[in-house]
Amino acid sequence: MTVGFVDGQGDRQAVVFRVDKEDIRAVLAALEARTGRRIEYQDDEARKGSKK
Repeated sequence: MTVGFVDGQGDRQAVVFRVDKEDIRAVLAALEARTGRRIEYQDDEARKGSKK
């Protein structure tokens, strides 16, 4: 999973996490809940990959 963001200086940054595919839905739900922001998928394949 790659998380992109803009840092305090206005530069685009990214961090990559390795997440077991059995856990990805819970991780995405937790990120949405904690940040209050919706998940944006890179493409339709990525969206399909998060569903069982």
